[in-house]
Amino acid sequence: MKLMVVNALAELRDLSTLSKEKLTDLVEIPKDSKLGDYAFPCFPLASKLKKSPVQIAQELAKAISKDCFDKVESSGPYVNFFISKSILVKQAIKNASKANFGKGKERGKILIDYSGPNVAKHFGIHNLRSTLIGHALYNILKFSGYKVRSINHLGDWGTQFGKLIVSYNMFGKKSKIEDIESLNKLYVKFHDCAEKDPKLEEKARLEFKKLESEDKENLRLWKLFLKISLKEFNKTYKILGIKFDQTKGESFYRDKIDNVFELLKKNKLVEESEGAMVVKLSGEKPPLIVKKSDEASTYATRDLATIFERLKEKPSKILYVVDVAQSLHFEQVFEVVGKLGIDTDKLVHVKFGRLKFPDSQMSTRKGNVILFEELLSKAKEEIIKIIKDKNPELKDKDKVAEHVALSAIIFHDLRNFRTHDIIFDWSSALSFEGRSGPYILYTYARASSILKKSNSKKGNSEFEDIHEKEFQLAKKINEFPEMISKSARDYSPSTLSEYSYELAQMFNEFYHACPVIGDKNEGRRIALLQAFCKILATSLDLLGIAPVKEM
Repeated sequence: MKLMVVNALAELRDLSTLSKEKLTDLVEIPKDSKLGDYAFPCFPLASKLKKSPVQIAQELAKAISKDCFDKVESSGPYVNFFISKSILVKQAIKNASKANFGKGKERGKILIDYSGPNVAKHFGIHNLRSTLIGHALYNILKFSGYKVRSINHLGDWGTQFGKLIVSYNMFGKKSKIEDIESLNKLYVKFHDCAEKDPKLEEKARLEFKKLESEDKENLRLWKLFLKISLKEFNKTYKILGIKFDQTKGESFYRDKIDNVFELLKKNKLVEESEGAMVVKLSGEKPPLIVKKSDEASTYATRDLATIFERLKEKPSKILYVVDVAQSLHFEQVFEVVGKLGIDTDKLVHVKFGRLKFPDSQMSTRKGNVILFEELLSKAKEEIIKIIKDKNPELKDKDKVAEHVALSAIIFHDLRNFRTHDIIFDWSSALSFEGRSGPYILYTYARASSILKKSNSKKGNSEFEDIHEKEFQLAKKINEFPEMISKSARDYSPSTLSEYSYELAQMFNEFYHACPVIGDKNEGRRIALLQAFCKILATSLDLLGIAPVKEM
């Protein structure tokens, strides 16, 4: 466990000026296990101590207390630590039993804005990525000690509603508008017609302006579109097991837009450009339009109003989990906020890359929109085939298949660092082997099965003759707090995802090398398995995946 090494180093007088955080960053895991479990490089100390790194390493190795280590030795400019196997295994079991293991101390407040689907449109894959990454970060940051509030900022205002209203008046009155499919068809029809009659675009702008002026009929239609959309979105959130602390759309801030515009004018940031009002920005960034030529508000103005309202809560950070395509938009908005003298370090665009499918294999009757429900349905179809082959006697196959399919989709997304584009690979995502959700769930079920069969009162519970695979599993369990901390610091669910995979992998190596039931060390190994199951279940839960005990 790295903390053992850090604590041992922190006691040394020569390292007294280095904080535990700095020491933690410096301590490494050697690529070759023959060089120890952890290594401390002495290069950074050379100039201060006026000695060579090799000499410093030799002196530190002699001075370090050996209480928790089988041995500590120098190797060139490194101090190598060989942790006591018995102490580490005992500590892993003890740590995992603590309710607060891995949890951070109470910290500041974080607002996290994610999901944010557009009203009257299908819940697509781009919404799914924001939802999964945002929800995982919400869980991880909360576990790390922050007071976190999740916000679903719906796209429920803007010119697209003018388009919908025009299309409804042209086609919708003749048919019943009762689901998201109906609304989507109206939107598609508008664009088909606008290609032949460009004047419809101007008509849509006028209808949106009427909506902003609170025209009764347009408000009635807007409320209908919103109600239908929320019903559809909530179905998806229920499947994903996600609830938001706050669901508010852009429309909530519409009565605050004039105040934003007046504030920008008061600070002499606004100027006219081709009839619109804009704020000029640094470098090659285009100016930010804050009011259109017809005096309608813009997406940017509404985002500014939203930021000012959120800042009243005095958060330490406001995170926006939004597609990388919106990078310029957030750069522009954040710069305008900075021009008003507000600390923009509080504002973070947690960007993510695109999810793509090879050869458009998931294209549907809705054109290029890839729907979450279709993705889940196809994944479930494939998983149920595998389950019937692997465990034909399994009860509730259909229910288990849907759960495993969902885990496959979530893990396939979160295992990649969020800024990377992802090519969705069915064989990789649904595999029961390797870096996948089904593999990890199957591993958890396998460990649970051993626990169910065991009588842990039998066998030796002493911590002697520790097998190397027991030691490696215990070592991985003890890394849990460090992985939580790194995931929170980097806004990176992929760190915890990778840790979950490595932990599962370590268990499987242990499973093949170390008998449990009936072994003389059954008591100790069962305790280690209980620790493993708890940490893996916690990791999966933070990622938004519920473990299953039977597959």
